[in-house]
Amino acid sequence: MILLVDFENVDERGLKGVETLRETDRLIIFHNGTNKMTFGMHKRLAESRCRTEYIELKKNGRNALDFQLTTYLGYLIAQNPSERFEIISGDIGFDAVVDFWTERGVQIEKKSKTSRDEVESKLEELFEAHPVDFAVNMKDLAEMIDRYKTKNGLNNAIMKIYGSEKTGKINSVIRPLTKDKKGN
Repeated sequence: MILLVDFENVDERGLKGVETLRETDRLIIFHNGTNKMTFGMHKRLAESRCRTEYIELKKNGRNALDFQLTTYLGYLIAQNPSERFEIISGDIGFDAVVDFWTERGVQIEKKSKTSRDEVESKLEELFEAHPVDFAVNMKDLAEMIDRYKTKNGLNNAIMKIYGSEKTGKINSVIRPLTKDKKGN
């Protein structure tokens, strides 16, 4: 099996279970060079029996890492057409890639180690602990948290729906879920 990890999207959560990989497995971690990994995770990766590669994003821009991962996936499929592939990302854009290759007989699936259900559940807990005086659609908010990689992008998306005053209140509640996003 060849696993392609969108580390920018799933961070260390996307590497859970790395210790169960076999020596025949290949783990390819796509990162932007600024992503952080704990010493414990480095140790688990080093002790894993799989072959691990790190591919650093060379150009920045919207979806640049996703394009790089998708392009490399196509190359790998051409080189290993009978192999099983797995994309690890919470990014829904990869669903189209999986559908495309599945229709062509490739064994491929996408797993989200940062499931929106998990984020939605955490949101419900946060808003229960810090209630606001207006309705918040947890499903939509979880999707936005998953989709936007920067605090600014997330803030703008929330503001389009809730306006500036409510956005400030929402941001103060969801801060624990967004602290690792880029920006202020």
